[in-house]
Amino acid sequence: MNKKYAIGVIIATAVAIGIVVSISLGESSPKGPITGNVSQNESISTSSPAEITKIPSNATARPPSSNPIKNTPLLFEAWPGQYDVVFPLFQKYLKSGDSVFIQGNPTTVQSFKTNYFAPRVNVQIVKVTGNLANIEANSGSWPGGYDVWRYIYESESQYEPQFTVNQAGAQQLWDKAREYLAAYNTRTGSHAKLWVVASWPETSDPQAGLAPWNWGQAQQHTDLLTVEVHRWQENNLTRSIDSAKQVASTGTVNWQAQTSMEIQNGHTLQGAIDLIEGAYSTPGVRSWEPFYSNNYEGLYTFLEIARGSGAPANPPAVSITENPSTGPSPLTVNYSSTASGGTSPYTYSWLFDDNTVSTLQNPSHTYQGLGNHDVVLKLTDNDDVNAYATSTVNVTSSISTNANYTSSSGQYQKMHFIFIAWESQYSKSFPILQKYLVTGDSVFLQTNHPDRDASYKSNYFAAGVNVYLVRKTFGIQDMISNSTSWPSGYDLWEYDYEKGNTYEPQFTPDQAEAEKLFDQAMQYVQQYNQRTGGHAKLWITPSYPEVNGQNWNWGEAQQHADLMLVQVQRWQESDPARSITAAQHVAESAGSWIVQASISGQHTVSGALNFINGTSGLGGIKSYLVFYGNNYDGLESFLQQVR
Repeated sequence: MNKKYAIGVIIATAVAIGIVVSISLGESSPKGPITGNVSQNESISTSSPAEITKIPSNATARPPSSNPIKNTPLLFEAWPGQYDVVFPLFQKYLKSGDSVFIQGNPTTVQSFKTNYFAPRVNVQIVKVTGNLANIEANSGSWPGGYDVWRYIYESESQYEPQFTVNQAGAQQLWDKAREYLAAYNTRTGSHAKLWVVASWPETSDPQAGLAPWNWGQAQQHTDLLTVEVHRWQENNLTRSIDSAKQVASTGTVNWQAQTSMEIQNGHTLQGAIDLIEGAYSTPGVRSWEPFYSNNYEGLYTFLEIARGSGAPANPPAVSITENPSTGPSPLTVNYSSTASGGTSPYTYSWLFDDNTVSTLQNPSHTYQGLGNHDVVLKLTDNDDVNAYATSTVNVTSSISTNANYTSSSGQYQKMHFIFIAWESQYSKSFPILQKYLVTGDSVFLQTNHPDRDASYKSNYFAAGVNVYLVRKTFGIQDMISNSTSWPSGYDLWEYDYEKGNTYEPQFTPDQAEAEKLFDQAMQYVQQYNQRTGGHAKLWITPSYPEVNGQNWNWGEAQQHADLMLVQVQRWQESDPARSITAAQHVAESAGSWIVQASISGQHTVSGALNFINGTSGLGGIKSYLVFYGNNYDGLESFLQQVR
């Protein structure tokens, strides 16, 4: 079981907190969006998650005999990437006393606290903290605005390596987390609460030979307390119910319980309902959270039972057939849907992972990028009852080994290449880069989550491949306004010194004035390093066509940055000699520098290789950064030839 997605949980919370508590179960990104009336002034995440859990055909369930769900508050989580799927459902069904806990940037999701859900639906913004070491290292840079910090207390390295089953020892760790929380609130002016998620089977399961904890006492060392008793929801329901009663018997007050329909971990909608019905009378239960992960059909059916008219006797169902299911890029897939049940006529809403939508019953869609692509189909019958289905296809490379260009020698093996990867393209570019890169090559990861992506530096790419975590900056003003909140862990700050509001509004081609901006940027990097204990470097990427009308001395410019890349690829195809001459001019004065080639947009693999051949003998070239954009076919073609 993936414990990060804790599945059946009891929460205890001090009465004095005065807020309804929800259960945060990780930061996975289930699929979205499908449809909905999301506020137009709110920026909703449209990033594509790695995969969708297949929706089961038996997602409907028997309503509980007394239907206690109608009479108890409900709690639901939402993760970035699924807002557009679940928010419309929560908006439609939830009522006063229910809660939505949102994991996301406080600035981005703040408006949902006041102007989206029904009146008196409690909305809280949650920070997933990781373990105590992560809190200590990074909480000083977390932005203000969080309502809750969620601290999972379980015995795995990504949760709490200092884990102990001794209650007194555990409470000392929780007290330490509260100290960091207090410092966060003082720094940001926030009023966040500490929420500890403790695993019952790991801490106080009598059947496992562990001494029962006094949960009422443990509750005094945190603001919100979740105790995971979900483990046996399907295979030993009585044990889960008895665990809930044990927590209740030790003085916990105003606590909450979680059930689950997370199908990838073996849980079902029916099991979720059974646990609520069986433990409904347990003293002190404040509310229930049905954890759904990617099981949107189960979520919909649960909400119909709990807040709607009840599960329909003959609900609609829909399935998808795709043809072909795999093939080379560009891949055109013909989809067909089969609907049954409910009341016809049906309406259809398809959402593809490039965020395009179709309302046809049987649409076609063309995929360019390599890898898996998901589609979600929402079917609505004439009574406004919904059903969901998902499908995944795989796009392979269409490039032959020597497409576009034939290398006559192994000269490229001695060169070092750099490739940038953005968060939104990891799933497509990483497999290609992992396959081909060798010692001396580099991957620059542009990320907003250096703590999460740090693992790629040591255990993903081939030995000797350099991996750097990069913060993309947008001019001096961006650094002034935002750098104090950037988290620790960055190796490089990328400063695109180009003109235009998205880059450097203070842009000047005058070298002396430009170097003043570089020096100012360097000061902010140093301040960042002092605040975070980091060792970040300043990486400047000037555009040769925009700056060198003044005939810059590139060796001198280099003294104002740690790393210099010059974009000389502008004429790579249209006037190759001009790009090569520009590179020669930089090399005349520069020391160790990076040359940019491109296979994106109007640029081609053959053009990049010809340009690299024409400049490979120049002095001072540290490596070539090959910019590929979303041209994954071109990326693989290039690497097949140089690696």
